[in-house]
Amino acid sequence: MFIIIFFVNNFIMKHIYIFFIGVFLLSIFTYNRLVDDFYYLFNKYNNVEYCYVVDNTKNKEIYSTMQSKINDCTFIKNGSKTLIRFKNSCKKFDFCAIEYFHAYFVGDKNTLNNIIYKINAKQVFYEKYKDKSIYFFYSNLFNKYKILKNKKVNFQFVLEENLITVGYPMIYISF
Repeated sequence: MFIIIFFVNNFIMKHIYIFFIGVFLLSIFTYNRLVDDFYYLFNKYNNVEYCYVVDNTKNKEIYSTMQSKINDCTFIKNGSKTLIRFKNSCKKFDFCAIEYFHAYFVGDKNTLNNIIYKINAKQVFYEKYKDKSIYFFYSNLFNKYKILKNKKVNFQFVLEENLITVGYPMIYISF
């Protein structure tokens, strides 16, 4: 009886171990896919510029790591956050945890509608501030979100004349 229990426990432990390794590898793949998905979603638009927001407390020695891997980027330290601004010429950010993703590009209401369709997003809120239209959406295709007025939001769009600002899961900096 003891031998049977030993083999059953050993078998179960091996499978649990393999399961956790699989979950870990899947989480790494999913995170890198998220960075790539956001980048490729907007890289075709005219004069697109990105800004990724990174938490310095979760990414130790962020400046030396980033500057050794990325050219043509601007790094702005803002308290516990670092803002990484770049054009679509560089995109490899697989070495740090990005909290907020931003993209800025030329576009109009039709451009915005095409993006919303592509990400399968549903509108949650709408606000108007001076000459800016501010839209809050939720897409189940992207896993990050914030709670606003007891509702999930994971995309914020600001449309101003012919400029679109996109924030995922929200806009962290001003627009």
